[in-house]
Amino acid sequence: PTSSIQALHKLSGRLPLEREGAFRSWARHDLEVAQAVREVDLARMDHLGRLLEGQGYPPTEARAIAWLEYAALLGMAQLHDSITDDERRHAYRYLERGLHHER
Repeated sequence: PTSSIQALHKLSGRLPLEREGAFRSWARHDLEVAQAVREVDLARMDHLGRLLEGQGYPPTEARAIAWLEYAALLGMAQLHDSITDDERRHAYRYLERGLHHER
């Protein structure tokens, strides 16, 4: 990945992602919150997808990779009490290698 994608990953590692779970839990019980969460998800996907397209990925592939990376980020947030920072960094490195091995 280029520096813009690396910068995004570095930034996402500093986000207070433990709040993501709370928002998503709230969204399961409140339609207005659910819509807001969906809008944020789609905005994030659009941004990451455009970065990946700038790397030369076709739009469909960029979108699929964006969703996988986003799902990994959210999943790691849910595991924050079970996984160390080193384990998280190693997992992201392997994910990056697997998703971007052809580029």
